[in-house]
Amino acid sequence: MLASELPFEILLNISRFLHTKDKFHCMFICRAWKIPFQESMWRKVCILDKKKLEAICSTSAIKDNIYLNGHNTRDLYLNGKIRATDSQLYALQLCFQNLRRLYIKRNCLNETDFGKQADWNLWKYLEDLCIVLDELRIEDTEKVFLDIVSCLPRLKRLDLIRHSWKTKLAFTMKDFETLHKHLPRLEYLTLSVDLGSLSREELLQARTVDPATNLTVFKVDTKIADHRWLYYFAQKYPNIHTLRWEPYDKNGVTDDYQEETSFLLKGVRYAFQRLKTLNVHSAGSSDWLHLFFWKILCPSSLQIRNISCRPYLQTRKPEILEEIIRMCMDSFSRTVETLSIKGRYRFNIPHKLTELFVYSPHLVYLNIDQSDASIILDELLDRCVVLKRLRFACGWISVSPDSHNSLGRHGLRMIEIYDSTIDTDTFDYLSFHCRHLNYLSLTDIKAIGKVSPKTGSLCLNMSYSSFEILHIFGIQLYPSEDNINPNTVVNIMVFSRPIPGNKKPENDTSNATVFGRYG
Repeated sequence: MLASELPFEILLNISRFLHTKDKFHCMFICRAWKIPFQESMWRKVCILDKKKLEAICSTSAIKDNIYLNGHNTRDLYLNGKIRATDSQLYALQLCFQNLRRLYIKRNCLNETDFGKQADWNLWKYLEDLCIVLDELRIEDTEKVFLDIVSCLPRLKRLDLIRHSWKTKLAFTMKDFETLHKHLPRLEYLTLSVDLGSLSREELLQARTVDPATNLTVFKVDTKIADHRWLYYFAQKYPNIHTLRWEPYDKNGVTDDYQEETSFLLKGVRYAFQRLKTLNVHSAGSSDWLHLFFWKILCPSSLQIRNISCRPYLQTRKPEILEEIIRMCMDSFSRTVETLSIKGRYRFNIPHKLTELFVYSPHLVYLNIDQSDASIILDELLDRCVVLKRLRFACGWISVSPDSHNSLGRHGLRMIEIYDSTIDTDTFDYLSFHCRHLNYLSLTDIKAIGKVSPKTGSLCLNMSYSSFEILHIFGIQLYPSEDNINPNTVVNIMVFSRPIPGNKKPENDTSNATVFGRYG
């Protein structure tokens, strides 16, 4: 078959993998190629500056070209500080009436005349809408937003985002019901809204709400004082497999509703039973805020596979983080496959995390990014028996004193360590016990070890490892943890590897991966 005889649909699919410049050249290969590649050039339109916006919305000859081809556009991206007026937004609606995906980023809308001319019914075919409402401070924001989505019955994904709390957007239970009435096909929902206290009448109504059965992903970022919203969401969203719960409270949330929320959730048959991925990112002044969600959810039979926990603690209380880890492991250690724990507060108090991890037969990825945390690697790997990837930052890593007596092997393949202090024996242990390790990344690391009295060298022995990727940046070697300063750092560093075919005893470390000369 000649290239000119390829079907239209195949040419259109081929065009998806080409850059715009290549698509342009393909238009002139032959007559049969012109239309499919011309259409593909219009499939996605990005407006990143005011100049392009004004050109598209003007009455010049360019506009005629856009009107002729705009019906082929399926994706429209608005980004940059373009601050489109409502009349310009209306012009875009007239130009691109067959959109399926629309992304309106920060500072792309002008609040001066918003809602006066634009006709959102012209975008009735939209299936995916992401809109950032920062800097759009208008009256009755909730009503304006709900009026917009009422014109978009085909939406399957909706992301309503605020990066700033200055934009007022508060939802009631009635607003959620209205939203889903307008969007019966919705599968993915992200909301950045304020959630106030629920009344007794609303709690009674929550028992009989119509479930939004199509929704499988729900992410909410909210100022909140009433966790009983979880009861409503459990009733409303019975089929969600992914939940991101991101509460924020600067005034200090209390535990007034914990017992009631737990009681209400127990009354929901199969509450969150399909939930597999859970992301909880809490921020605020109240210690209780960070524990509230876990105290409610952990005493359950849920089979969570993926957990991400990011408590933004405002006080030096590592015990809060430790309690969260303990609750998660007690409830989900038998099912969890990926676990990420990240904090941003430097405690300046060393705290040990290894003992918090219990036997986890399915955990394959572990990320610990918490200042001043420490782990004993061999004990951790003994408990996480199928761990394949470990990421660790801002703490201490070592092995137990009798780790050299262990003969067990582990399946760890990737390890990334950032801004941490490591005992050099850890490298020896990794190399001998993790024979499948093929990826090692060390960034801003302090390695502490003993200097050989015979050679004057400090060795990182990984002679049993065969790396596909080895990334080392900002590593420093010191002979003592008690005396870390510029005067004691190793000043010569050499990489070496075993000579092929030259077998050596297992205890021979002369072919260390890295060694340095002290003094």
